[in-house]
Amino acid sequence: MREQLLLVALVLAFLGALLLWWSARAREGMGLGSGETIALDNQELVSERLKLIGRPDRIVREDGGLIPEEGKPSAKRVYPGHRLQLGAYLLLMEEEFGERPPYGVVVIRDGERGRVENTEALREEVLAVAEKNSRAFGQNSTTRYA
Repeated sequence: MREQLLLVALVLAFLGALLLWWSARAREGMGLGSGETIALDNQELVSERLKLIGRPDRIVREDGGLIPEEGKPSAKRVYPGHRLQLGAYLLLMEEEFGERPPYGVVVIRDGERGRVENTEALREEVLAVAEKNSRAFGQNSTTRYA
């Protein structure tokens, strides 16, 4: 009886290790980072002050900060619109959580990860687009990134 319990425990330990290995491989294949998931496409970020709304696909705690991730599985590269979208998320997250994310990530085709740095130039560009949209569509309009 004791040998049977030991055998069952060994089989379960092996299956657990196999599941952990498979999970790590699947995350790599999808381009998901290794950070702790804080939100998964369920947190809409809204700023009346900035006139921005956005919903990142994933927010992770990684490299000592909060990082937005956005999936673009059919994209061959990170396009300017993707950079603006991540820039909006970076601004929204800073306002929502009180800490400035150092960068964001766009996950493109084949799980490749494109890093978008949180620079002053990007922040100014996002705010300029939001202001332009506000003038074009009325002072109470917000620019939605989702």
